[in-house]
Amino acid sequence: MLGRIKCAICGAAHHHLGPHLDVEHGMTVAAYVAAYPGMPTVSEELLNKAKEANGRGRRQVPPKPLDLTINLAAMKFAVDAGVPADACLGIPECYRTPTYGKLGEDVQMALIAIASGFHTYIHGGPGTGKDALPHAFAGMTRRPSEIYSVRPDADIESWFYTQGFTKDGDVWHEGSLLKQLRDGYTTTDGRTVPYLILISDFDRATKGQAEAMRLILDSIMGRVMGPMGKCYPVLEGTTIVVTANSAGGGDETGRCISSNPIDSSIMDRFQAGIKFHDMDWQDEEPICKAKFPDLVATNPALFQQIGNATKALRAAVAKDELYAEFSHRGVCNWLSACRALIKWEGPNTRALLKRSARMGFVDKLADGETRLAAQRLIDPHIKGGALDQGGGSRAGLGNLADL
Repeated sequence: MLGRIKCAICGAAHHHLGPHLDVEHGMTVAAYVAAYPGMPTVSEELLNKAKEANGRGRRQVPPKPLDLTINLAAMKFAVDAGVPADACLGIPECYRTPTYGKLGEDVQMALIAIASGFHTYIHGGPGTGKDALPHAFAGMTRRPSEIYSVRPDADIESWFYTQGFTKDGDVWHEGSLLKQLRDGYTTTDGRTVPYLILISDFDRATKGQAEAMRLILDSIMGRVMGPMGKCYPVLEGTTIVVTANSAGGGDETGRCISSNPIDSSIMDRFQAGIKFHDMDWQDEEPICKAKFPDLVATNPALFQQIGNATKALRAAVAKDELYAEFSHRGVCNWLSACRALIKWEGPNTRALLKRSARMGFVDKLADGETRLAAQRLIDPHIKGGALDQGGGSRAGLGNLADL
């Protein structure tokens, strides 16, 4: 690591981040600097070498003009350097824009919709990156943004206003969402920038909670309800992104995902609706490796075996042959269980992949039949397979690389 600097997005270390940002994150150096002010992109070692070369009479190349754009899903988006990072949703750790399979197409359509200012409804299974994409888009393009999560038992009226009491009578306080929808964000140079508002778990909303969106999404003039029944216009350019597990009609999978039906007249007010599919392993593998670099160093073969098992599980889910979900979170839980077993039992952990699959995924399934079906799908893709009965926490059956 001597003389190298770390990428603030994924932690990879290089002398010069330019090529890494372009290949791994689809990002220009200028966009990276705008998103992470103060973070270096060239190591001191490389700078010193350049200074020495210039000192020997080489012509110094003038710096390129600042190009405040960023590439996402093979498209270029403007970056607003006047909006600070702390006014935006954070970029998820180790985030990569999916480019393969159905999800790659889904993400491209969602980016086009959001960048066009469409009020957008994104739905799909758990762990498909529904919330991660608006986070990454807002953080990388410096779009002022905020997230609100729906809870069925919560009163969302406080997002808009709250009532207080004093000796002189009632006092009304404007909520954060009301201010953001009405006023936007003001930059230091006095510009007003519309917000991107992300509302997650929207299909958990009660009928009354969902009704709050009717005026906001109005196609003629969006309005937001304030205290005492007063309405304010929503700032032009404000973008509402809603995420949910279902398409507004309740749980269509039958796998007991918590969701409520949403009035079709409210659904009709969203200008775009996109279903997110499961991530393709070509996108998922580098993300997993970035999240678990210690496992990459210990045994990179784990990822190929888990990847093959992941494909088999998801294919069975898609065909309704497995009554379960196996999302990116499920993959990460499996890898986290691998890490935990190695930490507590050492590198000779017996039946590592089978036992960690049980810990991170299989034993959380609802019934014995489903657990058995999942294990049968996993076993052929991990070394030892169905012949390895697990058991024994410190059996010392050879090195991890043999498991």
